[in-house]
Amino acid sequence: MFKNYLKVAYRNLVHNKLYAVINIFGLSVAMAYAIVAYLNHTYNYNFDAFHPNAERIFRIKTIRLLNGQEQSWANVPRPLAPALQEDFPAIERAVRLTRSNAIFRYGDKIFNESVLHVDPGFFEMFSFPLKYGNAGGLQEKNKLVLSEALASKYFGNENPIGKQITLRYGDGQPRDFFVSAVAQKIPDHSSIQFDALAALDVLLDVGSDKANDWSDWTHAAFVQVSNPDETATIQRQLDRYIAAHNAVAPDWQIARFYFDPLRGLAMHAWDENLRGDVLKPAMHPAGMISPTIIAALLLLMACFNYINTAIAFSSKRLKEIGVRKVIGGSRRQLIAQFMSENILLCVIAMIVALALAEIFVPIHDNMWTYFELTLDYSENVGLLMFLAGLLLTMGIIAGGYPAFYISAYHPVTVLRGQQKFGGTSWFTRVLLTFQFTVSMLALIAGLVFIRNADFLKNLDLGYDKDLVVVVPLPEAKYYEPYRHAVEKNPNLVSIAGSRQHVGRTWYTRTVESAAFKTQADILRVSDDYLSTMKLRLTAGRDFDPDLTTDLAEAVIVNQKLVDEFGWKEPLQQTVTFDSARYTVIGVVENFYNDGVWRPINSCIFRMVKPEEFLFMIARVQSESLKATSEFLRSEWQRVAPDVPYEGYFQDEVMAEAISVSESIKIMFIYISGLAVAISAMGLFALVSLNIAKRTKEFGIRKVLGATVIHIVNLVNKEFARLLIAAGLIASVCGYFAVKALIASIYAYHVGFSVTPFILAGFAVFLIAVLTVGSQVLKVATANPVDSLRYE
Repeated sequence: MFKNYLKVAYRNLVHNKLYAVINIFGLSVAMAYAIVAYLNHTYNYNFDAFHPNAERIFRIKTIRLLNGQEQSWANVPRPLAPALQEDFPAIERAVRLTRSNAIFRYGDKIFNESVLHVDPGFFEMFSFPLKYGNAGGLQEKNKLVLSEALASKYFGNENPIGKQITLRYGDGQPRDFFVSAVAQKIPDHSSIQFDALAALDVLLDVGSDKANDWSDWTHAAFVQVSNPDETATIQRQLDRYIAAHNAVAPDWQIARFYFDPLRGLAMHAWDENLRGDVLKPAMHPAGMISPTIIAALLLLMACFNYINTAIAFSSKRLKEIGVRKVIGGSRRQLIAQFMSENILLCVIAMIVALALAEIFVPIHDNMWTYFELTLDYSENVGLLMFLAGLLLTMGIIAGGYPAFYISAYHPVTVLRGQQKFGGTSWFTRVLLTFQFTVSMLALIAGLVFIRNADFLKNLDLGYDKDLVVVVPLPEAKYYEPYRHAVEKNPNLVSIAGSRQHVGRTWYTRTVESAAFKTQADILRVSDDYLSTMKLRLTAGRDFDPDLTTDLAEAVIVNQKLVDEFGWKEPLQQTVTFDSARYTVIGVVENFYNDGVWRPINSCIFRMVKPEEFLFMIARVQSESLKATSEFLRSEWQRVAPDVPYEGYFQDEVMAEAISVSESIKIMFIYISGLAVAISAMGLFALVSLNIAKRTKEFGIRKVLGATVIHIVNLVNKEFARLLIAAGLIASVCGYFAVKALIASIYAYHVGFSVTPFILAGFAVFLIAVLTVGSQVLKVATANPVDSLRYE
């Protein structure tokens, strides 16, 4: 029986090619994007799940209490983790991580690389398989573990075990290291990413760390416990460690420590605004939730499209249904017949979807370059189960209602030709309105992010980012000789130096004034830094290199700090940080120090000597930017031939924010295009059948004097009402949904206007009118005699 159902189903699909193509297109596109959404979700949800001990590994985090508000910090005191392992038997292992940069030299290859310094038990706690060598090298200070990519960069296809590489840290001293192991490719969904591993104690020799100093910090600390339930008990017994730190760091008081499960680190990284984090987060929550919602809407659109067209196309099978019922066919058999057709169509759509997914997944990866989705059916059991579930769900949702609806036709009514059909019922209108609502929503979102990308490109950052070249220095000793080497170039408008730099680095301190405290970003700069960056003074004056008091006790603050302290007259106010008191001599406009991701923070500029500079900033004349940039590179290679040049343009600080907005824009443009195509094809089918049903009516109207425009308007106004309703719903939903989405990603973004809503409505309306009009014109311009003869 089932074999017969499939044969009949196959014949009907071949006979009704338009019906088959429309539904296979809609279902396959929706299912293909659902595959992308599933991979996107599981990629982020499964962060760090590959570690066998993941459920027993916890990261220690620090909580500060500032003005009654808690702040979460990734940094913990350096001695904390080993002290916990020694004092609590439930803690099996403790591993600390501190990231730093070093210049690597092997032969004529010189690059600045990131080094993750860890305790010897790193590979015992975390499961990063090795391609060559063994993990024992981390017991020694002169051993390195390289990633597969970094090993290939320096040694090509050679086995690098035992090879010597010279590293130079911030102290400028060359140190010889030997490669003891090479790690296999680090999983992309790992919070811990590294190019090179070295022993944590190396930093003691470099001088950046101090052993057993509770005022010193490590970037991250992990503990592995025998029983996860023990962590609550341990956390209640940490007061003595808090006291040990607070006794030696009065300016940086800790309220408490807490243990955060490894499995949730990446997922929650965006939620808690964790400061000082050096680990890789999962995708932003908006990037996780949006594809899932979009996939669900596309699937519903495809199902609704199928329901509409299946009911409408059933008009061609009325006699078949009537005859089947008259000769004894039961309703259950008819349902089975129509469900078989639906299953066959869904299977075909799934096959097409798998092919489309091979296109969609790389497109998704190209939009989000720091994530990599893998479409692997052989090793992903979860994906296979998802596909089976998706196929079953689509078959039931899309095919269930039409099968029950069509099988309910009465045979007598059908055979007499009195059965009504077509796409004009309230249910059909609701489904069609939903489809166009989703299309407009996606288009509105795409247009808003187009405007947002332009907004970010033209955003006034509070300083002039154009025509500025920034050269990071590995050591302060390079500043003076490099400046002297380049300052005579006439294309350089001005040169400044700094220890920290706007949009790149800063350090945060608790700043006090009178009885009030706040957090502020501190930047140590030269006297000409503000003028070179064109930061705008609104009160007071710039630093004066001839005044020794400016070097010792003067600061310039931003307007945000003035507002937080509530100063009416900010000049000559005093602030305290780093155990010293400073006087405010100037105020600058607020500027975007941390891009547009987070609200503008309070900032303080303090003048320091060139011996502290780690950046050289040069403003260049507009007509010679490229040539001057090459000049700066060549002079650097002459001054510091053993150090790679890493200069960049200041306008690149907004590149990531603009890239994210561009990616979201592209995603919504693609989705809106697919949604509009699905809706238009469904509308095309419904209009075709609706016109077929009313062909004789149109012929009579023409005989009675109706014009072509009158007949076109007669059909169009029916669907125009649906489009207007869809536009109103999409506008309201789009305003709140897109506003919430963009606000969840950017602290500063483009404002809303009516333009995207009008353009989206007009575009969808135009496509719908063209879709309907192309069919209506055929019958409206046809010979009425032919229309009256139509059966």
